Amino acid sequence: CLLAGRADAYPDLARCLDRALDALVLYDHVADWEIDLDAGRWNAFVASVTREPQLHELRSRNRSAVLVAMLTTDAVATYFARIEQEMLQAAAIAETSAVDIPALADHCRAFATTVNRKGVEVDEHYSEIGRRAATLLLESPSEARA
Repeated sequence: CLLAGRADAYPDLARCLDRALDALVLYDHVADWEIDLDAGRWNAFVASVTREPQLHELRSRNRSAVLVAMLTTDAVATYFARIEQEMLQAAAIAETSAVDIPALADHCRAFATTVNRKGVEVDEHYSEIGRRAATLLLESPSEARA
């Protein structure tokens, strides 16, 4: 902003980049939640599903809570929607007259679209696994042999 003589745009550009960075960190957390859990690192996706502390000795309980939520609730869809919303807000700020960086806005919107598709894919994957598990658990023994 200083080099371009647009110091006045700095506060809005900083808000835009903060939103985009929030989205990227949230995406990273859903992508590697198991790795973070195993390593004892705090993870936003895990925290969105369970209120248990993310302590080493609770990692098995937290892993189970996350998997159950992914199989039985809208946790995945809700979390990915949050990522998408953060990036769309970044895009909206980038295209305001105060910032006016169309390429940045386009990039943020493209990432939001990618996140949306990935969220649908992950959600459908775990929903299908949940449906299959429920069918196996709930069908009668004669149906299971068929």
